[in-house]
Amino acid sequence: MAGQTSPDELDRLAGVLDQEAAHLDRVRDELRRSVEATHGRWEGRIADRFRGHTGPEHRQRHLAVARDRLRTAARLARLAADEQREHLARADRAAVSP
Repeated sequence: MAGQTSPDELDRLAGVLDQEAAHLDRVRDELRRSVEATHGRWEGRIADRFRGHTGPEHRQRHLAVARDRLRTAARLARLAADEQREHLARADRAAVSP
């Protein structure tokens, strides 16, 4: 089994991936608050362009895609951990069987 990642390591990886996905949600929320705070204090074409680039469509599309990919990776890591556990259990049963 040399070179294989343990189920516990995969579970830890999944947890980290889920945490980072949640962090992206917090980044999105902070970005929204920061951009909204510029209204009335920063005007002009450049300000409008900046708000358009960092506005809801940009945040929702790019940050949501990244967040969803992290969550998908976490789900796949958990599935791999479960698969590893099943494989190890089968190998243990086979080693004990006559």
